[in-house]
Amino acid sequence: MEKLNFIFLLIIPTNLFAQTINPFPTPSKPWQYQLQDTVNPSYEAAVYDSDLFDSPQSLIDDLHAKAQSLHAKAQSLIGDMHAKVQSLIDDLHPKGIFPGIINPFSTPSKSWQYQLQGTNNPSYEAAVYDIDLFDSPQSLIDDLHAKGIAVVCYFSAGSWENWREDADQFPENVLGRKNGWAGERWLDIRSNEVRSIMAIRIGLARSKGCDAVEPDNVDGYSNRTGFPLTYQDQIDYNRFLAMTAHLVGLKVGLKNDLEQINDLIGDFDFAINEECHRYSECDALTPFIDQGKAVFNVEYRATKQDKVCAQSRALGLSTIYLPLELDDSFRFSCPPLE
Repeated sequence: MEKLNFIFLLIIPTNLFAQTINPFPTPSKPWQYQLQDTVNPSYEAAVYDSDLFDSPQSLIDDLHAKAQSLHAKAQSLIGDMHAKVQSLIDDLHPKGIFPGIINPFSTPSKSWQYQLQGTNNPSYEAAVYDIDLFDSPQSLIDDLHAKGIAVVCYFSAGSWENWREDADQFPENVLGRKNGWAGERWLDIRSNEVRSIMAIRIGLARSKGCDAVEPDNVDGYSNRTGFPLTYQDQIDYNRFLAMTAHLVGLKVGLKNDLEQINDLIGDFDFAINEECHRYSECDALTPFIDQGKAVFNVEYRATKQDKVCAQSRALGLSTIYLPLELDDSFRFSCPPLE
């Protein structure tokens, strides 16, 4: 009878962005296979396959200890890299770049403009502009910075959009159900391929000079995506997005995802919400305000403006009214909070 084999898991963080929790999905990880003689534990392998009966407990313990040690070193390396990147950014991008605003993403929540379609209108008196990462020309970002305006760059982190320039980089098996918007499908956020593409997008935001990013559709776990996504899957993915942004010196906003705010408040720098007044959900955003982090809210139905603005002021939210298309066909802004 053939001997049964036992698989030892040793996770080697070969890529800081991979965050490999399960070493068995693609891409296939490096492995070692030894069933006879004394097992050599020195190989840089993510998976060890060794004999169930002949392998001593000490070998299993040593392999697991090596994984824990490497994980600790990786976390330390990430912290050191973050500190070095932030120091470099502080030298190149001094705090005084925003006149009168040390951190435009702190409270009191600043005035903002949100436009993702059409030719952007740079004429509004807003401290923060939220614009599309791909469609916004470099000249727009430069012009906004010249006016002392902070720039948030939008991209969808939870859905595939068939018109994006990197759409062909997504494998078919990570594309799920349609999400209700033309040309979009939910993504399998557990995929390393998806994470790699999002890391590249965040790198693009950094190279274009964005001050922060807005990853959208980060609540797929609560929708019918076509994948068995769990609450924890979403937490892990959203933290990955935040960590990646911080690693390159960008601020990052949590888009909607109200049910996970208490778990993610420490990872995100501000919040962006859609229609919390319409759905009576604004109270859920108070943890951000309580920690001195701005909340930017947009309402799509131009009704009850006086009442909504008064409620926003009381809660510390910066609220604007815009068309659902976010094309600047109309705009009303509640009075600034300062």
